[in-house]
Amino acid sequence: GGAVADEFDAVVVGSGPNGLVAALELAQTGWRVLVLERSDTLGGGARTAELTLPGFRHDVCSAIHPLGLASPALRDLGLEKVGVEWVQPDAPLAHALRPGHSVLQERSLAATAVGLGVDGRPWERLFGPSVGSGLDLVDSLLDPLDLPPRHPVQLARYGMSGLWSVSALARRRFRGDDGPALLAGLAGHSMLSLDAPITTGFGMLLGQLAHVVGWPMARGGSQAIADGLVALIRALGGTVLTGEEVRSLDDLPPARAVICDVTPRQLIDIAGDRLPSAYRRRLERYRYGPGVFKVDWALDGPVPWIDPRTARAGTVHLGGTLAEVRASEEDVVSGRVPQVPFLLLAQQSNFDPDRAPRVGTPPGPTATSPTAPPSTPWTRSSPTSSASPPAFARPSSAAGSATPPRWSATTPTTSAATSTAASPISGNCSSARSPASTPTRPRPATSSSARRRRRPGAGCTACADGPPPDRCCAANPSDPRLPQHPPQPVL
Repeated sequence: GGAVADEFDAVVVGSGPNGLVAALELAQTGWRVLVLERSDTLGGGARTAELTLPGFRHDVCSAIHPLGLASPALRDLGLEKVGVEWVQPDAPLAHALRPGHSVLQERSLAATAVGLGVDGRPWERLFGPSVGSGLDLVDSLLDPLDLPPRHPVQLARYGMSGLWSVSALARRRFRGDDGPALLAGLAGHSMLSLDAPITTGFGMLLGQLAHVVGWPMARGGSQAIADGLVALIRALGGTVLTGEEVRSLDDLPPARAVICDVTPRQLIDIAGDRLPSAYRRRLERYRYGPGVFKVDWALDGPVPWIDPRTARAGTVHLGGTLAEVRASEEDVVSGRVPQVPFLLLAQQSNFDPDRAPRVGTPPGPTATSPTAPPSTPWTRSSPTSSASPPAFARPSSAAGSATPPRWSATTPTTSAATSTAASPISGNCSSARSPASTPTRPRPATSSSARRRRRPGAGCTACADGPPPDRCCAANPSDPRLPQHPPQPVL
């Protein structure tokens, strides 16, 4: 609605972080830009909503944003000038290793090493070069097609350790349990088997970001990031519209360029026969990552951790030892639902009073699962396993959950920490060659790595990876082309 023929130089379909950044980059060069968003709310994965009780503001998808400060696509945009305020927790990360004992990653590399005891010196040797390089390494990793690389020495040092699997490197480098567990939790964000090559690289990048820029959150919620990008686009004369579903490229006004910030399957639907046949086949072969199960809580007070230091961290990994995190991730990549899933928990309102009224706190843990989890006692994902400190000594006021099909139906083009656009959190099913072979132009991302190839038909890839709601098998139970997933588990 409102678009006039030949009024725009570029049309961007989708208002996720990638689409908004692309629109802003073009607007800064003087292009007349139009952004069209199907939903009533802008932002894609960078949205915030009252998902449990009034006044409790939960991030719908991305929650913690180290790349908001580190990514070359975001750090110089001037988001702070349009109201985006970055909140740094006391410590970026805590890893709950066993009841009463959490391992903390501090902003300071030296302070982290002290807390790791016998694993302190190996941690310093592993992260020292990359931390010392500042953002040079980040710039090279987030632009893999820039050849030759701008910072080859830093990239080579990173690769010497980063190419290893976490399981193998931990055996060679560490003597205690704390260092391997902390690194395993960082690498667990890859949603790969920790025996896979390059998983150490995932952990090293996220760990380096924690030391160099921290793991901040946006005050008031991730929606502030999307709102800030929209404000910058409009300040340059761009047009951003909501409630505008694009079913075909024929729906768009004439423009010099069309940018689709959508999933590969959505692009096939929108572009139709305009895509070259070879490129279309590559899109059809695109493999998505595992599903994600998310729970949002509204609590009557902060989480009563047995180890009180855990409250200092904005992000908490609930996974136990390296062996326990490895077992959970191995289950996921093998198509099994882990009995004790590795959890990522964000406790934003410990540091951001705008997230909850009075003393309440809205933590939001997520757990990976195969794309179509069978009927499963998902209450086990509450952080009360023997490997993790009990999280809640008091009952919560309210809780809401999102299974992979439900979450991806509400965030069909979302991205993790303003990185690659694909399925919520997990993105694509990566391979070692994915930076150069992904069918869409690579965007600033945390990294890419190897993933074990799935068995054909394993998981409900039609639902958990972000299709439009009418493409979900739950909405089309008689469509033989769509795999059928079991009923959603109930908390």
